[in-house]
Amino acid sequence: MAKGTEHLTLQQLRQLQRGAAAAAGAGAGASANTKASKVEESKQMILSRERQQQQQQQKQQQQEEHQQQQQQQHQQQQQQQQQQQQQQQQGQLQQQQKYELIAQQQHQINSKDYEEVYEVDILYPTAAAAAAATAAAAAAAARKKASK
Repeated sequence: MAKGTEHLTLQQLRQLQRGAAAAAGAGAGASANTKASKVEESKQMILSRERQQQQQQQKQQQQEEHQQQQQQQHQQQQQQQQQQQQQQQQGQLQQQQKYELIAQQQHQINSKDYEEVYEVDILYPTAAAAAAATAAAAAAAARKKASK
């Protein structure tokens, strides 16, 4: 037995043991509570970090999506500009072809007129000469009248 406990009764001794056990249990409980609070703090810190990481990932994903949208819009604008340029070029080409066709038709008409005049001069030289002589005589007569 421990010193100073010789005069205690068995019942008193048991009460002391229970008190000591209760005190030890309370100390262990306090220690367990401290450990539990530290574990809880650690959990909260880990959860907080995970939330921050998720938020950063979401922000990054939103930024990437925004960049993709901007790139798509830019590509669409470029495609529209290319289409407009192609349409303008096609319009210019059609206009140029129209002018070339008109010029070709005019050339054919002029050539045909020239050929007809040329044929008259070659095939009918006397008629052409007679027509020229008649025109010259008419001009001379007109001059005579004018001089009188």
